[in-house]
Amino acid sequence: MSISFSGKTLDGSLFPPEVQGSIQLSYSRFWPRHRHDELEMNLVEHGTARYLLADRVYDLCPGTVVWLFPGQYHTHTDASPGYRHWVVCCRRVLIERMQAWGEAVPPSDDEPEGSFCRVLSPPDAKVLSDLLYQVEQIPGEETTRFYTGLTYAFATAWSLFSRSPHGEGQVLHPAVRQVIALLRQPEGDQLTVDAMARRVGISVSHLSRLFREQTGFALPEFRNRERLRRFHRLMTENPTRSLLDAALESGFGSYVQFYRVFCQEMGVSPVAMYPVRVKPPNLLPRHRSRP
Repeated sequence: MSISFSGKTLDGSLFPPEVQGSIQLSYSRFWPRHRHDELEMNLVEHGTARYLLADRVYDLCPGTVVWLFPGQYHTHTDASPGYRHWVVCCRRVLIERMQAWGEAVPPSDDEPEGSFCRVLSPPDAKVLSDLLYQVEQIPGEETTRFYTGLTYAFATAWSLFSRSPHGEGQVLHPAVRQVIALLRQPEGDQLTVDAMARRVGISVSHLSRLFREQTGFALPEFRNRERLRRFHRLMTENPTRSLLDAALESGFGSYVQFYRVFCQEMGVSPVAMYPVRVKPPNLLPRHRSRP
């Protein structure tokens, strides 16, 4: 059983009420910033990537297990070619089943303190990977068997995670956190890099270097990804609106700029993901300068 994210904005439940959990081997290299009501566990099989959370960055490599909680917005990015990882999600009912079995369980908080990213030993990573493959192969109609297997996989993952060496992740510098918060607000999108540097009290060169080191993005790249996230949200709320209007409202200065960023990040054209009756213009009927 798997879920489809398709790069669109998500802030709620991953699946219908009757579904208790899901598992899939994902090859997606970029998922925009999102959160969901279900607890999520990832196991990295191949390649490297990063998770950007509100206050820290998780660096991922083969064998890494990450737990993502319902209150945590997270962006999966900076993945290497061929990157793949297991994405396993479950509702609270499966965690309660783990407790009924007498198993240790992850924290019940929506946004617990601390780091929940550790690298398993190669033997432990293989044990968990093999188990996830077995659960993923259970036919969809065998729901009792599937959810029992999924619960056991979660219990095993938490047990292996708990006995692995602690990793704190990279805590974000206060200036980087402030700039991220600014860029996630429409008014912050209007600020130049100079203005943001003055706002957080450090030099432009220091801010640019620090931001790239800690997030893996140049400031303009992160700004455009936030604009793209706003675009996905606007189109999800109103699928019939024009792509041009949504692009400009998201903060892009022109359709050409939006089209270039969209294709680069999503791997398809905007029309391929959001079919419309009237094709968007090819050039620049409306233009606004952006920093």
